Amino acid sequence: MVSLGSRLLNFSAIFLAFAGVLLGLIVGPKQNISRSQSKEFVVEEDEGGRWKLSDDELTAYLLFAGWPKARLVDAKKVISCESGGNPFAYNRKTKDYGLFQINYRWHKRKVGSVDDLYSPLINLRIGWEIYKKDRSWVPWKASNFCHHLLD
Repeated sequence: MVSLGSRLLNFSAIFLAFAGVLLGLIVGPKQNISRSQSKEFVVEEDEGGRWKLSDDELTAYLLFAGWPKARLVDAKKVISCESGGNPFAYNRKTKDYGLFQINYRWHKRKVGSVDDLYSPLINLRIGWEIYKKDRSWVPWKASNFCHHLLD
C-alpha cells in the first residue's frame, strides 16, 4: 500500500518535471529580443517567410499566461488576425507589438521596455489582463482588420 507521503512526493516530482519542460519552452530573454534570438521562443518561419509560433506552442504559452481553456479558440483567432502568430509583429502606424498587438503607449507601465512586448509570455499575459478588465474582446474589435471576428 502506498502512503500519502509517497503519493505527494510522486505528484511533486511529476509537477516539477512538467514545470521544467514548460519553463524551458516559455522562459526566454526579456531584453533586446531580435529575430536572431528567435530560437529562444522556438519561432519558425511559415511558407511565406513570416515568423510564427506553432499551434501547440501558442496553446502552451496561452495556458501558462493564464488564459482559460474556454477562451483559447477565440484568443487564437484574434492572434491570427492581429499578428499572424508572429511574436515579432509590429505595426508602425499604431505602435502595437507582438502576438496581441499590445500598444506600448497604453501599457508601458506593465513592461520594463518596449522589447518586452515581443516576449510571447509577457504579451499574452498583458492580453489576458486587458481581456479580463473589459470581460470582452472589445479592445481588439477596434482593429481595422479584426473587428468582424468575434461578437
